[in-house]
Amino acid sequence: MKIAPVALFSTFIATADAVSFRELVDRATGRDRDRSAAETETAAETETAAADDREGAAVDVDANRELRQGNCWGNNLPVAAWHPNYSLAWPDGRCQFTVDCNSPAYASELACCKAAYAGQVSGTCLKNLPSPPTTSPTDAGASGLYYPDYYTAWPDAGCITTRPIPSGRPTYSTMLACCKGAYGGQASGKCLSMLPSPPTAAPAGSSGTADFFYPDYDTAWPDAGCSNKLPLPYPRKNDRPSYKTHLACCKGAYGGQVSGKCLSQLASPPSISPTDSSYTADFFYPDYDTAWPEAGCSNKLPLPFPRKNDRPSYPTQLACCKGAYGGQMSGVCLSQLPSPPTQSPISSKGYGYYRDYSVAWDVGTCINTLPLPIQVTKSNTYSTKEQCCRAAYGGQVSNACLCSLDEKPYVCYEVKTVSLTLTINPSTLGLTVNLPLPTGYERTRLVTRLKNAIRINIKAALSSDTKHRLKVVDVKILTIGGVAVNARRLGQIVAFGDRSLQTVTAVKIQVKIEYSCLPDECRVVEMWIKDKVN
Repeated sequence: MKIAPVALFSTFIATADAVSFRELVDRATGRDRDRSAAETETAAETETAAADDREGAAVDVDANRELRQGNCWGNNLPVAAWHPNYSLAWPDGRCQFTVDCNSPAYASELACCKAAYAGQVSGTCLKNLPSPPTTSPTDAGASGLYYPDYYTAWPDAGCITTRPIPSGRPTYSTMLACCKGAYGGQASGKCLSMLPSPPTAAPAGSSGTADFFYPDYDTAWPDAGCSNKLPLPYPRKNDRPSYKTHLACCKGAYGGQVSGKCLSQLASPPSISPTDSSYTADFFYPDYDTAWPEAGCSNKLPLPFPRKNDRPSYPTQLACCKGAYGGQMSGVCLSQLPSPPTQSPISSKGYGYYRDYSVAWDVGTCINTLPLPIQVTKSNTYSTKEQCCRAAYGGQVSNACLCSLDEKPYVCYEVKTVSLTLTINPSTLGLTVNLPLPTGYERTRLVTRLKNAIRINIKAALSSDTKHRLKVVDVKILTIGGVAVNARRLGQIVAFGDRSLQTVTAVKIQVKIEYSCLPDECRVVEMWIKDKVN
């Protein structure tokens, strides 16, 4: 008899005498086991089987509502219950009776729908019940509760009773209470107008106007004013300041408006114009729209800036010139006075070189002309133009400043190459070449000697020019005595040599020369190189 069948059989007869049965098995198999250990093991198995029977009898709903990984581990098997089907989209979700270790369990399908799919607008879960509720969960006003419609823009929204009520919405017992609580201050009056018996007094004036005024932020400040038109051009009343009267709005929101646009829109505008008949203000301001050396002070209207306080103002033009253009060497501001000073405000003395502020930095250079702009001080003037370029235009990619110097650095030069093909007599290089030419290593050695001699000869011819960085970068021997250097049988043909002496008098070469030049002189340098080499 096998131990496994005996053990399995013993689990089905929990009421039998476990100890006696174990002794009988031991005698039959001839195995001597520890009786005390067998008794302990049998008692544990009996207790486990009893616990399984009790757990299968009823599902502990409160315990299964929490997702517990322990249900799927150990000796206990999870029991079947109602679980939400998380594999479906939420609007299509429903509950199913299954064994699931990854979702909460419920005793009934209805309990599962209420807990896991509360607020499901589609009602899919409830519709799948064997006996779904007779009252549709989307009937309007079924609960008698009203809540604000947050899905509609605030000026056009009101209170509704559509079910199910979205989670977190405040609810009210009456529509009027909802309008007061959720849409208090709604200038459009949309919510109140949805009441079965809306109030007889309209929330706005009979002419489509509110009982307050607000600033017109959608128009440029100098041209704007106050309005009380409805509907409001903003969601909530508190989004902009409001005033009881038109005049109070102009004073509060457009105080200092030189154009007087807001006050001019009053039903009875003030008799005194905010500006004089010549369209000039009673103060002067600096002209920031013009380059500083060319600018002056003005009092023209309308102002070229939104608010008066956006620029400094002065009671007189002279005070403006002194305050805003003190140190202006050009004297433009003072020259615009009705009676300009007779003494020139600038001196003929130079102050060194300084950055040219009238042009963009990447194309700027250093200058030493008068008048000096206001940005120039002793700390940013330099005795030489090169010092100024390196200090004021350090890092300038275009090198515009350095390239404006009389002695231009090589960063201003372009690197060019010229290829020349010419024929020379080896004797002019101090070499004698006879035919037939050698082959193999001796031929390579001869070609190398020719190249080196040609380099030295060309370098000497160009040595008089030290400015353009002339350099022989490559020399190629094309033919020797009319025969290509790479020909298999050298020296068999003497095209340009003396046949009787078999001496080569013509070597055809190609030489490449590199040089540096300024953009406007490259062509001249190339012509000079060709003349010297040929």
